[in-house]
Amino acid sequence: LLVRYEGFLRPEPVRWADWSQGQMKKVIGSLEEIERQAPTFGDGIDIGLISIACALGYLDFRYADMKWQDSYKNAAAWAARFN
Repeated sequence: LLVRYEGFLRPEPVRWADWSQGQMKKVIGSLEEIERQAPTFGDGIDIGLISIACALGYLDFRYADMKWQDSYKNAAAWAARFN
């Protein structure tokens, strides 16, 4: 969300590419952790899993070119089941 705001709402001359890259590193770190834990999610639903599903859906919506599903197969399979 923060990277989207930076790239969409801030005027070009004041955008901070290093900051945006740092935020995307956090996204990648989160994807790596979701990938690691996805096999343990099971079929239950709780607020944490709903949050993860929403975050992955947001990536699909705003960053479709990222194609995170290609690199994070466990997370992608879980998201498909959840959705």
